Amino acid sequence: MRHFLETAFAPGLLFGIFYLGIFIVAVLLVPEPSQAAFHLAGLGAAVVASRLAIQIADRGTWKLGFGGGLRRATRELTFGVALASALILLSHGLILLTTGLRHGIGGGIDWGEILILFIPAAIHEEVLFRGYAFQKLVSWNRWGGVAVGSLVFGLLHLSNDGLTTLSILNLFMAGVLLSLAYLVFERLWLPIGLHIWWNVLSGPLLGHEVSGLELDSSLLSTYDPGPVLLTGGPFGIEGSLWTLLVEAIGILFLLWLMHRRESGRSLVTPVEAGSPEPPLRAP
Repeated sequence: MRHFLETAFAPGLLFGIFYLGIFIVAVLLVPEPSQAAFHLAGLGAAVVASRLAIQIADRGTWKLGFGGGLRRATRELTFGVALASALILLSHGLILLTTGLRHGIGGGIDWGEILILFIPAAIHEEVLFRGYAFQKLVSWNRWGGVAVGSLVFGLLHLSNDGLTTLSILNLFMAGVLLSLAYLVFERLWLPIGLHIWWNVLSGPLLGHEVSGLELDSSLLSTYDPGPVLLTGGPFGIEGSLWTLLVEAIGILFLLWLMHRRESGRSLVTPVEAGSPEPPLRAP
């Protein structure tokens, strides 16, 4: 118990106090905050709270997960985009094969919405849910930290429109998927790339709602959705039974990558939290 309190609970509580305090003040400064303003304020609060907690609890030595240099960051972001593409397109393809959902031409991509809402929202959630507090939890107990972090990630989406029991389960599984994406390299680049492109591909490009958020404009529109159990209904693709299956496949794939890395057969050696970045291994 003492190890838990010192390793995970106290630093996580410190981060949480800083985050909530900064976030509440930031939101109060904006009379009627939009979703974009909400996530921008949250992202700023998460970054500042992380730095303060690290400075106090770890004397500035904890590595939050933004290291590795430009080469690794680019490679891991790209890997996240590729993984999100494979998973979303697989789920979407299964929906098309098993339901009446079809596409029409949408109103076009709202690039401003992507830049000021989707990208900041995904980075905000990754710094918040896979950042300092989560990293402290998994340093205490890896699978306990993944379970707790994923549960909190799912529960904090309970106010989203169109929520169902299945979509709650899918959000928990998404939390596990993103947690494992962090653990593969112990950096945030992979889950950030995965999270951003998962949302952009499913929403602004394919025309699904994104966790209950209905878009004003998208590249493709959807119509004749069919059974909500399979299409996800008003919650979007994350409410589909097919997405649950696809997330399970993604989780198994990332577990395999983790096993490969930890058995010494990966291209990148493990990075212990707070330790210097190791050099890349030769292929």
